[in-house]
Amino acid sequence: MLRRIKDILKDFSSQIKRFFPGEISGDVKNNLSKNQIYPIGVNLIKVLNEDSKHRLKDLNFSKELNIASIGTCFAEELSGYFNNQNKNYKYLSLEKNVFNFSANWGRVYTVRNLLQIILYSLDNNSIPINVEKYKEYFFDPLREYSTGTFPSREKAIYEIENHRELSKQVFFKADILIITIGQNEFWHDSQMDIAWGSTPPLSLRKSNQRFKAVEYSFSQNFKDLDYVIKNLKKFNPNLKIIFTVSPVAEYATFLNNNIVSQAFAGKAILRGVLHEIIPKYDGIFYFPSFEYVLTDNPNSFISDNRHVKRFKVNQIIQSLEKAMLK
Repeated sequence: MLRRIKDILKDFSSQIKRFFPGEISGDVKNNLSKNQIYPIGVNLIKVLNEDSKHRLKDLNFSKELNIASIGTCFAEELSGYFNNQNKNYKYLSLEKNVFNFSANWGRVYTVRNLLQIILYSLDNNSIPINVEKYKEYFFDPLREYSTGTFPSREKAIYEIENHRELSKQVFFKADILIITIGQNEFWHDSQMDIAWGSTPPLSLRKSNQRFKAVEYSFSQNFKDLDYVIKNLKKFNPNLKIIFTVSPVAEYATFLNNNIVSQAFAGKAILRGVLHEIIPKYDGIFYFPSFEYVLTDNPNSFISDNRHVKRFKVNQIIQSLEKAMLK
């Protein structure tokens, strides 16, 4: 009991320092700037704000530039904001959709899904139009379910062709493209050799060996993302791309018995790929959405934002002990 009281007091005293951390300072002895030292307390957000300005300083933004947005569910937040702030931004919105994306791509969860969109948008012959039927409706399996269904195959083909043309126009007209990636697990369709935009219905997955849940390796993500950047820049040489990793975890996993660990593994791979690939190109930027959310965790970290609170340490050790002694 005495130890628990001491731990509570120690965590509480750290909270005071969190809100009164003092000025951000560097390390003169080691020639480190203030942004190279992990920030204390609320200074964390200040450092991330400065980091964001530094990362985007060569964007040369003006209100005359066309902005487009594509990506996961966190991309909805960005799309909605830019679309509703039309006095300050020229947001491209060429195709009606529920998430305010610049075209009706639906949520684009993985790098493989993104690659397929770039392929069918820039080269009509790269991915043929495939229409899937489920019950009485027809849909495009390359896109997420929010893009809608159609009453006939003919109507589906017509709408998909129209979508692909509008998608191509977005990538041609955009001056700034914000791409939010966030997941690393998808359903591969061996019959069409594609990644579905959504999870296939259970009845389809159970009926045959057509579908398989897969995840990409670091090298596979790197290769596909490299292709995406090269071809977008080739198609639109003046295009500038801002990448960000969504802080929103995937809802479920079909590959692991623990969604939390699986989701973090995917995020780590995606963040690592962007860390490696962005320095290869001019006009490609990173914005730390993921870091803004995951690092600002006063429930688990003491005021230095690095070391773990005593109650959380005890919680972890107890969990480890229970797992070992089960």
